[in-house]
Amino acid sequence: MVANKPILLVPLLLAFTGCVTNNDCYTFRQSAPYSIQFQITGTANSVDLLLVVEDTRSDTTRLEDVILPWTKELTREGDTWVYLAAQNKDSVGTLTTTLSINEEEMISDTQSGPSAISSIRYTILGEDYMVEVLECP
Repeated sequence: MVANKPILLVPLLLAFTGCVTNNDCYTFRQSAPYSIQFQITGTANSVDLLLVVEDTRSDTTRLEDVILPWTKELTREGDTWVYLAAQNKDSVGTLTTTLSINEEEMISDTQSGPSAISSIRYTILGEDYMVEVLECP
């Protein structure tokens, strides 16, 4: 009977620790939020701007006589289309519109002169901002 005790401990130990192995686990891709930064800079004193963000909802912002520099940050998930335009209200000066995602510059445009319009449009694919998740039931 003494020889049987170690054999009984092995199944008992497995019952307490569980039977999860790497074969029980699986990975899947899941969308992750990302940060969008909009920026308008330049030597122009003020601009009129239009910002359009299209995803599961539609957001449009129109602002007049905006003093530079101007920034806005949004958090989104999935596919998003954005458009930002700024028009110089001064008789001279330059302006630059910039789009960054997770603080990495993706696109920018610089224009100068009276009534100059700097604009950017960009499609963000949600599949570029996914994470792998490991799940073990």
